[in-house]
This record gives sequence, structure tokens and C-alpha cells, in this order.
Amino acid sequence: MFNKTESTKGSFLEQTKAAREERAQEKKKEYATVIIQSHIRGWLVRKKIAQQILDEYDAIFTEGEIIAEPKPSLQVYQVVCKFLLIWKKSRDKDRFEKLCRYLVGTLESDSIKVSYIGVALNKEHALTWISHMKDILWKCCEYLNDLRPESAAEMRVVLLYLHTLVAFTSTNTWTVLKTKHMELLKPGLNQLCANIMGYLFTKGFYLTLKSLLQRGLSRSKIALKHVSLSALVTLAIRPLVSAGFTEKLMTMFVIHILSVPALVLHVQNLAPEQLFAMARITLVDLPCWGAQALPLRWHVSVPPATYVDPSKPRHIPANLYNPTAEDGEIECIQGFVNHNILTKSLELLNTEQNIRIVFNTLEGNYALCLVGNLVHLAYIQKDDSLKEVFFPTFTFVISRMLESCQNYVVSKQSNLTYWHPVLGWFAQNMDYGLHEAMPSVKVQLYMLWSGCVVNVILGILFIYTVEP
Repeated sequence: MFNKTESTKGSFLEQTKAAREERAQEKKKEYATVIIQSHIRGWLVRKKIAQQILDEYDAIFTEGEIIAEPKPSLQVYQVVCKFLLIWKKSRDKDRFEKLCRYLVGTLESDSIKVSYIGVALNKEHALTWISHMKDILWKCCEYLNDLRPESAAEMRVVLLYLHTLVAFTSTNTWTVLKTKHMELLKPGLNQLCANIMGYLFTKGFYLTLKSLLQRGLSRSKIALKHVSLSALVTLAIRPLVSAGFTEKLMTMFVIHILSVPALVLHVQNLAPEQLFAMARITLVDLPCWGAQALPLRWHVSVPPATYVDPSKPRHIPANLYNPTAEDGEIECIQGFVNHNILTKSLELLNTEQNIRIVFNTLEGNYALCLVGNLVHLAYIQKDDSLKEVFFPTFTFVISRMLESCQNYVVSKQSNLTYWHPVLGWFAQNMDYGLHEAMPSVKVQLYMLWSGCVVNVILGILFIYTVEP
């Protein structure tokens, strides 16, 4: 009797437990259904809203280069803000190009209502406009990272993004500020541009410029033209000027920009009248720091058609110099000269700690490229800046960098080595772009042994020399 009662009780408890578990399972299914439905409905709503935003955006921006008819900048600003919320890099590539064309085009207007700068003058939208422009300009940098300057079609887009960056990091091209009653706002807007450049710098602006410069210059056939190269040099120098050439920015500039192989040489190609005026360079026993390197005795003219080793002829690429550049393009190299980049770079590297940091970051190959650019700048400024810093600053920096290259090569000796045209045999990562640029770098290094540079560095020794 008692066993039957216990059996009935156990069966009842099991049924109750099963019913409870079934109800819990039903609740879980119901909850899962609600979650799935909410996600699907949310996705459908977001897709619908995104499509509405894109339709509104496409309705404003025509298929042409810029907006067919000028519209109020505030209206366009509100549409663009919504567009950037749903922006996708691959999907909206063409739309973003239209936006950049519009932004650059509005700067030519002297109307506050049409110029995109007019939004910044609206107190209600001033702060959000600054963040808005930072976002747009950094997206330009993101696109630049993926473009190939050797492609004619993509080079057109590169120029567009560079134009956008140049236009919105300086007030020089803002037509709206050329009216008398707007001139008072220029100092504040200059500070705004400096703020934007500071933001771009923290995001990796110099890395973007370095990558584009290397893709365009470190090759046998130079892909960058005078317009794009001038824009890149301008963009590289602007953060330095706005920040007052601080040590941090100068260090990044030296590491990422001045270490680009033969940068100064390619920049000076825009002004061949200066290049052709260079004196003949004679090299005597130019050392090559490598395990199997021998002293060389080369005789070189700048700009040379060829330079010849006694045992083997070597040729400089025919496109190393550009004889078709116009006189107005001399401003590109003047950017380095006017801002005294040589002196400021040497002052930065004049301390043992800074030169060690820079060399350890660049290592041997690109440290040699940095030396080449510094030597080339010294050659260009041999009549002014070099005379002021040749000793001990210039002498110490160049000697220390070359000694570091020598020690670097010695430390990299192993069974797996590759030949370097200047440093000789040592273990190194294969960088085909760097090797293609080495003939240009060697031309720069030859300038260290040019008569005018040697005269500046050693001339003072001969002043006090008394002939027997």
C-alpha cells in the first residue's frame, strides 16, 4: 500500500517537473523568436533608411563633376552627415568621389550660403562641422592607401583626394575669405586648419603620405607627376609649420618622409633649370661598406646620362630627370628651402639619443636613403644653410649615420645574404622598390663628394694652410 502511494507521488513529481521544463522551453522559444524577429525587422528598417539616405544623396549629387546647380551648403551638409553614418568604403567609392569634387568646387564661391566653409561660420553647426571635416579628410587618406599611382585611372582619383586634403588644410584657396568683412576670421580659421592637421597626424597621416610616395617613386618608372608630388610635399610640411616644428613632428617627418628613397631628387626634377646648373661631381675612393666591397673611383656629372665604373658600365634610368618641367614648378623644392628643413632635421639628429631612435626605426637601407636626402638638401643649400651648420652638426650627423650603417651591415652577416649596391652583402628583407630606387639614391650620395660641398666642409682648413 505504501509502495503504491510513493510510486504515485513520484510519478506526479516527474510529470510536474516535465511540465515545468516544457513551459520553460516554450518561453525560450518565444524569446528566441522575438529576438530573431527584432533583428530581422531592425535590419529591414536600417536597410530601408540607408536606401532612403542614399537616394536623397544621389538626388543632390548629379553624375557630373560637381553639383549641377549650387545648393545651400547647409542643406548639403545635413545630407552628407547622414550619408557618412551609413558610408561603406567599397560600396560608396563613386559617391565619395562626387562629394570631394563638390567640396573642392564650393571653395571657389564667394557666397557663404554656397561655400562649404559657410557651415563652419554657423554657431549651431561649427563644432560638428569640424568633426565632420576630420572624418571626410581621413576617409580620403583611407582611399589613398589603396590606390595605385601607376594606373592612369586611379591616378586621377589620387589627384582628387590630394586636392581635397590640400584645399581643406589651408585657408589660401577659400574664396569666401577674400572679401573685406571676412578677413578678420582668417586667423581663427587658420587655427581650425591646424586642429584638423593635428587630428590627421594622430591617425597616421604621415604613414599614408609615406606609402603613397614609396608606391609612386620607388620604381623604375616614376608614377607621380609634378602636381601630385607637389601636393604630397605641401601636405607633409603643413603639420610641421602649424605645430611650430616640434620635436615629435620633426621626428615623424624625418622617419616617414625624408627617408623616402631619393625624395629630394625627384622633387628637384620639377625644376630642371636648377638641376642642370649643378656642378660636375668627381668621386675619389667612394667607400662601399660591405664584406666584399672595394673602393670605387667614379667620375660623375649631374645630371648624367650615364656613370661608368672602370670595370662595368652602369646606367641611370632615362626618366630620372624631367626636362619638360615649367619654371613655376620650382616652388616645390623651395618648400624644403624656405622652411629650412635641412637645418631643423640636422638639429634634431644632432643628439645621440635622437639619431639612435631614428636609425633603429629605419635600419640600414632607409637610413642610407635619409642620408642621401640630407646630402642633397645640403648640396642645394651649399651657399647658405650648409655654411652655418657644416661643423659640427652636419659633419657629426652624416658621419654618425654612415658609421651606424657600417655597424648594421657587420651585425647582419650570415649565410643568407643579399647584395646591396652601396652597403654590400648582408642579410636584409627583399624590398624591390628600394632596389629600383638605388640608382637615384647613389646620385644623391655622390653629392657629398662634390667640389662645392667639400669646399664648404674642408675649405676652412685651407685658409690657414701656409705653403712651404
